[in-house]
Amino acid sequence: WATQIATGSSGITVDGTRASMNARWQASVLPFCEQALDNRYPFTRGSRADIGIADFAKLFAPNGMIDSFFNENLFQYVDTRSRPWSWKTVNDVDLGISASVLQQFQYAAEIRDAFFAGGATPAVSFQVTPEALDPKAKKVTLTIDGTEIVFNHREPAPTAVTWPGAVGVAKLELEPSSKNTENTFMKDGPWAWFRMLDAADVRATNVADRSRVIFNVGGRIAIFQLQSGSVFNPFGLPALSKFSCPKSF
Repeated sequence: WATQIATGSSGITVDGTRASMNARWQASVLPFCEQALDNRYPFTRGSRADIGIADFAKLFAPNGMIDSFFNENLFQYVDTRSRPWSWKTVNDVDLGISASVLQQFQYAAEIRDAFFAGGATPAVSFQVTPEALDPKAKKVTLTIDGTEIVFNHREPAPTAVTWPGAVGVAKLELEPSSKNTENTFMKDGPWAWFRMLDAADVRATNVADRSRVIFNVGGRIAIFQLQSGSVFNPFGLPALSKFSCPKSF
């Protein structure tokens, strides 16, 4: 580890570089990262608590805490064109940081690309189209953060939706009401729509950016097509459940 890495006219040891990176990470990013993510959905799928939208943005937005740290400290040592990302060597010596640490920064970049295409505030645009409704129901109303999609067996029409909305509620309601069974399925909070999708049967289609979402409420079925507004699809994104804050390098 005593091999020198040339940096202009001076040199620093690999151990010194790692120690410096660790100190900066543990002082400036790790405490907030752990506090914001600890036992919070969607990073902990079974949790009732959500990560706040402001905290989510502070961590994962372009030039946010994680992105800034990566660009200022690690970018020059990483081949981001490879899949998965891989470490570069400097003067035939690598930093000795594990691939598992680098994987977390790649997950963070995938979250950034999927949720922050428009800048510092998370915004996801997508389209929902009713496909089918159980014959035992006359009408279904799907509400996503204040946007209503209504279907009553007539010609279905696509509806544009933007997440997050002003109201953090996702709800599916079937009519007419049926006695002795469920007629409504609802989630609340800023991640309500994502929680609804977790509870539904989501199936891939032969079109990459489209999926089929099947809700079963009290034995009655409602089916919708979900179309992402970007190739960076945030729905079912593995990085959301796999990311964790690296404790050290």
